[in-house]
Amino acid sequence: MFKEALDDVVYLPEADPETFDVFLEWVYTKVVRFPKWPVDKTSLSECEAWWHLVTRLYLLADYLQCTSFGNALLDRVSRIVVRGQIDPHPSYDTTILLYKSTTGHCGMRKLFVALWVWKTSQSQFAAKEDEWRAYFKGLPEEFLSDLVVKLQKKNHELEQDPFANEKTCQIFRDTVIGSQVVATPNNETNKASSPVQK
Repeated sequence: MFKEALDDVVYLPEADPETFDVFLEWVYTKVVRFPKWPVDKTSLSECEAWWHLVTRLYLLADYLQCTSFGNALLDRVSRIVVRGQIDPHPSYDTTILLYKSTTGHCGMRKLFVALWVWKTSQSQFAAKEDEWRAYFKGLPEEFLSDLVVKLQKKNHELEQDPFANEKTCQIFRDTVIGSQVVATPNNETNKASSPVQK
């Protein structure tokens, strides 16, 4: 028998109180509410702290294998980005945390990459090219590979801007986190397919 069954206590070492409170409120209300919201989108430190919280919340969803919470979070974050309520650039450390703690093409990874592709202007890159090169050197190889693929798709006009409106942001949703599978409208489960078609 598990120790938790004897104690009536469940230990979640991956969950800090702030993220677990957001999750618990979502369990009861089905609304993702962020503490200290809204943030000052012109404050770099407030935006970085917010993106770090969002990432920790997604990692909690992954740890708990709760796809529905992860998708609710992705939907809420996407709406905030579409409405221009946050600086759409997660920090260097937050990007590293996400890629170090997740695998494959999860929704939050797709969101982070899409932010770089669709929410970074040409003038931002042109003005500080050497700084950007140095910045990218320390980022995970998987992130950089994902970024190159997404930039190529955008360059060849194979994809539309996922931040065009709140409906288009639904592409970031996961079909599975851990072992929890989300059914499609046809009551079938979605399966990942290879990007190479034969």
